[in-house]
Amino acid sequence: MAGTFFFNEADASIFSAITRRKGIISSNYQKSVMERNAWCKIVGKGDAVVYDASAGGIFGTGRSFEATYTSGGTGKPKPSLISLEVTVEGSAGSLRRCNGKLLCHDLESFNKLEDLLLLPKTEIKVSYGYSHAEDVTDKSPILEFTVYDYSFTLNDANNIEVGFKAVGKGQEILEANALNTAWLKEIGPLAFPPFFVADYNYSNELRQVSSLMDALDYMVQRQVGALDTSGFEPKLNSCWTYDGRGGSQTDFVIMKAPSDYDAPGKQKVGVLTKDRITYYSLGFLCWLISTYICSEEFTDIICDGDTTVGRKGGPFNWMAGTTKVPLSSGDPIMVAWITGNKSWDNYTDGGDSDDADNLRFDLIDKYSGSSIADGDLSKILISRDCMSALMMKYREVDSEGKDISKIPVKKILGDIFATIEDSSGGGIKLFLFSDPEDVTGKRMLVKNGNEPPAKKPKVVTFDPLPSDGKGDGVTVAIKLTGKVPKGHQAEAFGSTPGSGDKGSIITALTDDQEAVPEQEAGLYARYESAHNNLAYNDFDADSISGLKGTLKEIVGNETPEDAAKNKAMPYPLEMECLLHGIYGFKFGDTVSSKHLPKRYTKDSGFRVGFTVTGVTDKIESNKWTTELKTTCRIINN
Repeated sequence: MAGTFFFNEADASIFSAITRRKGIISSNYQKSVMERNAWCKIVGKGDAVVYDASAGGIFGTGRSFEATYTSGGTGKPKPSLISLEVTVEGSAGSLRRCNGKLLCHDLESFNKLEDLLLLPKTEIKVSYGYSHAEDVTDKSPILEFTVYDYSFTLNDANNIEVGFKAVGKGQEILEANALNTAWLKEIGPLAFPPFFVADYNYSNELRQVSSLMDALDYMVQRQVGALDTSGFEPKLNSCWTYDGRGGSQTDFVIMKAPSDYDAPGKQKVGVLTKDRITYYSLGFLCWLISTYICSEEFTDIICDGDTTVGRKGGPFNWMAGTTKVPLSSGDPIMVAWITGNKSWDNYTDGGDSDDADNLRFDLIDKYSGSSIADGDLSKILISRDCMSALMMKYREVDSEGKDISKIPVKKILGDIFATIEDSSGGGIKLFLFSDPEDVTGKRMLVKNGNEPPAKKPKVVTFDPLPSDGKGDGVTVAIKLTGKVPKGHQAEAFGSTPGSGDKGSIITALTDDQEAVPEQEAGLYARYESAHNNLAYNDFDADSISGLKGTLKEIVGNETPEDAAKNKAMPYPLEMECLLHGIYGFKFGDTVSSKHLPKRYTKDSGFRVGFTVTGVTDKIESNKWTTELKTTCRIINN
């Protein structure tokens, strides 16, 4: 896939289909019209066919469902399809929905339909396309959904209008309880949850694993050989790979804690043992959730160097004043990452003889292999303290003191992502994205909203009014709309004090030679001071807040030109494209139109591009249309 996440190149099938359809207009216009007769098929409970337009509609066979009567002798027509909509929506296209409407002409048909379709949690399969499909863009694959809601109305003609709503089948996996303990027996070598050391102080209490935090402690203790020791004393600043996962990646890191370290949920490591802080890589946590928490109905949450991507090319990727700096964590007790530059990963304590008295990421083994300087954000480290704080936040007990805590997987991951974003000053923005290549919805990707642009993708260019006047075979209408949020209108266009761009985005689009305001020269000095204060003040709340604020300023004050080289910047402009039905567009595909103002069609330099943010396929009146919602993003690659 060419481009970047927000500037994908559409599948080759899209380009070839548009070429084919335009050719049909010239060579066989009758066929091009016939091709636009739509069909759809809905399969309900027990794989029973609920509706099949090519086989006589609902509950039977026949050429024309409108003229086919029920076999029960009621003299009424079979239920007919009013409309069907399949949409890709949500955060970064992470949700697929299906909404349908049917018309029942008698109670008997309605009762049968209700049993096959209109019950919450009914699993259905939907497919649709043209009756004369010639390639993969002329029809959808079989899409799986789970019904979650329905309605019906008795109209003035005594017919029953039925509506149902369904969600992509894999999506309910993200509602799985992250605190569920049914899977715990799977983590050990035996058929029941294993034991771990709950407290190394004095008694070395052994306890059976009964929670997510227990499972993490067990995995670490087992890997470092601390299940039968008097204290938790693995090598300081050490990297480990969990055998149960396989591979050679760093799955957790064990650091020496600062001298005044006293986190509420810190691990009890032993009376004579120095405090440790354990970190789990983000990739490891996603693997754990996929393998165990979502194991009842497999879901794969992918977080690796090819999927979860940040800025590459070494640690110095951000400008603080006139100096480039690495993006360090503003709260390394909660989340941390190795920048790839030891001067910034060296948290000294102000000159004490014990130079390992604070967090020293520059001293860990596998230093280069654990760095995110190559853009691999799966190496971000989530501390045991962070996970413990989240568990306490979600904890809920009943009147008898029984733990009844529940937290959806998407919530706990969302909170981890929010912590990372806050600690990076907004420089790293992670979210879950449903893999568009997986129609089951069971493969989720951890993506970075600030993923840097890659090579220039090939653009799907719509041409509704070509010189021959016959159309491009796919476009019905194009609409362009400005969408500036009211709270940002003055900031984006009026140079409000505190605005990051000072109106220069508009200037740069209209005049590439215009000078761009320089950042504040003292920002680097403040960043260096705030970074050093972390260790000097033992990572207290004030020093953490100070560095977070400086990081936010660095991220927010990037010039439009520099920002556009490092990420696909959002821009307040939307384009809607109404097309004759065509399957295969996905979130992030790059599109444009020949009929746009010149500034929106530049091929190089500081320019805008339109990326698909929503896809709606609609079957109505025996016609199939595809609507693309797109937003503008600015690039400079």
